[in-house]
Amino acid sequence: MGSREEAKTPWEELFRLVTEMATVANLESCPTWLALVPISRAPANSSTYDKARALRRIFLEVVDAAYETHKQTPTDNLACTILAAGALMGLVVDDPKRALVSPSQSRRGPADLKSIRQGVAGAWVGGVDERTVRNHWKTYIENFGQATHDYLEELTSQEEQSRQQVEPQKALPDFKGSEAIKHSDSRIQPSLALDGSLPIETVASEQNLTSPISVDDHSDSSSSEPIQTRDRTQPSVDSDDRKQPQPANPRTVFLSILSAVALIITTIVGAYKWISSDAGESPEPGPVAQPADPSSLPVKVVNMVDIKPAPVGSFVLAENLDFSDEELAEFNTNVYAQTERHSSWFKEHQAIPVDSRAYNPRATITLIGNLQEEIRITDMKVIKDCRPPLDGTFFSPFDPEGTTSPGPKIPRIAFNLDEGDPAPQDANKEPRGNGESYFGSRTITLRYGESETLGLGFFSQQYFCKFTLRLFVATSKGSVYQDIDASGENRDLKSTTTPFSLTALLSGDSKKWHLGGWKNVYARFDWRDDRGKFHREWVRVSPECGLPSELAPYEELFCLDE
Repeated sequence: MGSREEAKTPWEELFRLVTEMATVANLESCPTWLALVPISRAPANSSTYDKARALRRIFLEVVDAAYETHKQTPTDNLACTILAAGALMGLVVDDPKRALVSPSQSRRGPADLKSIRQGVAGAWVGGVDERTVRNHWKTYIENFGQATHDYLEELTSQEEQSRQQVEPQKALPDFKGSEAIKHSDSRIQPSLALDGSLPIETVASEQNLTSPISVDDHSDSSSSEPIQTRDRTQPSVDSDDRKQPQPANPRTVFLSILSAVALIITTIVGAYKWISSDAGESPEPGPVAQPADPSSLPVKVVNMVDIKPAPVGSFVLAENLDFSDEELAEFNTNVYAQTERHSSWFKEHQAIPVDSRAYNPRATITLIGNLQEEIRITDMKVIKDCRPPLDGTFFSPFDPEGTTSPGPKIPRIAFNLDEGDPAPQDANKEPRGNGESYFGSRTITLRYGESETLGLGFFSQQYFCKFTLRLFVATSKGSVYQDIDASGENRDLKSTTTPFSLTALLSGDSKKWHLGGWKNVYARFDWRDDRGKFHREWVRVSPECGLPSELAPYEELFCLDE
């Protein structure tokens, strides 16, 4: 992850997550909240990454409890606003009509578009529109933050009672004034509304709170635009506000359920561990999953065919490669025409494959059972670091109708890298996945020496991603996981020098090679000379859509509408 200025208060950290989403990578930059993670969830010597995984699991437990409360009492205001906050942060992906399971069990990834997440949030608070959500999002986040703070206190208290702490826990900070809803303030102690139907108050900020973020604009962190606060217990003159469930005191039936969750989890935390991949939901809690012992990996990679950027498909160089006419002619003669040198040249220049219609990016991996027993691959995850798409030099095969060849018939799995936590989708019939989890009704079983070849598709229309593949494997000694990079080695994303890589088109549309934004563009052009000799070479295309005459018939494909 690139460096960035960390938020200074717990609220600023949460507000930032409305724009960036509560992924593990983003939670690593929330030091105030990481400091509150109980020792039982992340020992004192845990890495920031492990603490962020534990914090995300806690966030999911809070929205799960809100979901259970909503099922029992759909009018519970606090539960509704917490689910709305979860939607804004990418923790809740389904609206009330589609939510058949708790948020942590949903296999769908959150939408990266804020407007979509705002729509889901609005559905949880009475079906209000996105404008109303934009007007009230801080209230949702404040309620979520206070409920999470209460939950952390409950976890800490129960740990102390059960004597499970191995060292003194850091004291929870006092949430005061605009930095939090002060729990001890007498203004938030009305009669307990077990049915969620009584008017419930929340504290109006004692002073203006500075927010570095808005839902609509990712503004600079130095922004100091004050938040307009009001007594939310009074009716609003805005008709949309009257539709809005009012902020609730955390101590409703929701807190009772959350406390029960804390008790249950505290009693089993010694035997179970929550597993989470970067930027995603956690799978079901299961037996302790530890990194596999490098000396006795349950699965061995015997063959790996990485996502190939060339000679097939579109690819990008991060650098701005501006060939002169002479250099381009030399490149076509001495490099492109020679396959071996051609491949090594693009490797040296770190060519990155592009997700375009002409090329369904996929890798092929052959796994072999490496233990003297039968093992089962029960799940896969992608551990990823994604950023805006590359905008350097774009090379594209000039084949408007081109597609990836079908290849051998092998089991195929697809990952949509635009999702917060890309689920392994069944891609046996749909190259880009059918939306169903590949491991929802099956596992991959390997005896010692038995092999299985898999086709792995990776797709993105929004990001440039570097990533590794994580396999979860059930063995006779328990569940373990091992990471695999593009070379087939057991290396995680932080330690590998050969991750998988993929970039989206700048247009955000894999069906069109729109050229706006690229620094330099080269299109592959096939032609025959007067003697009928076949030629294949790269030709320069202007990013402003000044196409060579031979490409003019395809202007609609390449050029953005003015």
